[in-house]
Amino acid sequence: MVPRIALQAFKELKKTMTITKICRLLNVPRSTYYRWREQYTNAMRCVDLKQSRDVCKKDAMFKIKSRRL
Repeated sequence: MVPRIALQAFKELKKTMTITKICRLLNVPRSTYYRWREQYTNAMRCVDLKQSRDVCKKDAMFKIKSRRL
């Protein structure tokens, strides 16, 4: 099972079921679910951080170029 797809399924099913029931249904240990969730959220934070750094660098370059004009 692919963690990202499983986490999407968990997200949808969490509205009506508990995590324990979903884990039983998908035959995934609870510890694995929490490990996937932690890894996925950490990965997303890294991606967001990289994107925000890129935006800041572009903004800084624009400001530097604007001052020179």
